[in-house]
Amino acid sequence: RSNINFDYSRCYASGWGKDKFGKGGVNSVILKKIDLPMVPHDTCKANLRKTRLGRFFHLDQSLICAGGEEGKSTCKGDGGSPLVCPNPNNPKRYYQAGIVAGGVSCGEENVPGVYANVPYLRNWINEKL
Repeated sequence: RSNINFDYSRCYASGWGKDKFGKGGVNSVILKKIDLPMVPHDTCKANLRKTRLGRFFHLDQSLICAGGEEGKSTCKGDGGSPLVCPNPNNPKRYYQAGIVAGGVSCGEENVPGVYANVPYLRNWINEKL
């Protein structure tokens, strides 16, 4: 369903990525899970423009954001991992909202991670698979 809005939901990402940004980070040997807040598109774009991406950064609709909490984030090595959110009508079931696509850093306050927007890209995904 492409019309699902997960803004402000608490969602979960998993992966084997690094524990911190940069050369000092170490990849996990066990699969880790983290809960992250979904960040509205305009808020995410504004926050990312305050980083090295600069004031002209464009956040495409095919991307969504989650995170921005100190010490909590996906990181290098988590790329391609799922971001899942509870179904608003049945919280015991989950939708795949995103796929880890990247970010500016890991675990910095007000610097969310960027994810492919699975509901938005659903038709394209179905055509290609």
